[in-house]
Parts: sequence; structure tokens; C-alpha cells
Amino acid sequence: MSECSKIPYASRWIALVAMRAIARSRVTRGLTGPRGTYFCTPCRCWHLTSKARLQTPPWLNG
Repeated sequence: MSECSKIPYASRWIALVAMRAIARSRVTRGLTGPRGTYFCTPCRCWHLTSKARLQTPPWLNG
């Protein structure tokens, strides 16, 4: 696992759960939160992003 400056999540599901929890707590304070997840090839983990997108895991691409 290479070094990455972002918080690693072991699966897409765990990243989505974390994203929703963070977003929920920030919205109540009038702040923006994470809007998407992506797979980081160098560290082989999932991360949160402020960009609104859903990424297909690289192993599912043809």
C-alpha cells in the first residue's frame, strides 16, 4: 500500500456510509460535504471527493 494523504476506506460501501454521515453532520451546520467516492489505484482504497460522481471500480471496466 503506497502512501496517500487522504483517508482510506477499505470498500466502496464503507466510503459511501462515511460520506453520508459526514454530509449529514455538515448540512445541519450549513456547510458542504463530500459528494462522491473514487477508487485510488496507488493505495488500492476508496476515498471521498467533493466532486459529485459515482465511479465504476476499475476491475468492472471491460
